[in-house]
Amino acid sequence: MQAVTDLPQDEEVATRVTSDQLRLPTVGRGAMQDDTTRILVNRAQFDHSEQTRDRMRERTPAVRKIEHCPCRKSHPPWWGQVHLVSRNLAAVA
Repeated sequence: MQAVTDLPQDEEVATRVTSDQLRLPTVGRGAMQDDTTRILVNRAQFDHSEQTRDRMRERTPAVRKIEHCPCRKSHPPWWGQVHLVSRNLAAVA
């Protein structure tokens, strides 16, 4: 076990090895039974989602308009897109 732990000194290598190991069903299930591992994986997933959302906001200004729509909270998540399109069409007409 020590040899496997010491092997991936490079983070990129460690990421690949960990991903490959977690693809094995019994390894993935076993890892998720450990509370600390599960918390760390969930945190990494949340951080990844935040980074993706931030990149999307930077690249797509319309997303910010959808997020700041005053009636957004009272409608389903997809409504912001419909509302934004309808506002833009009204402005053109």
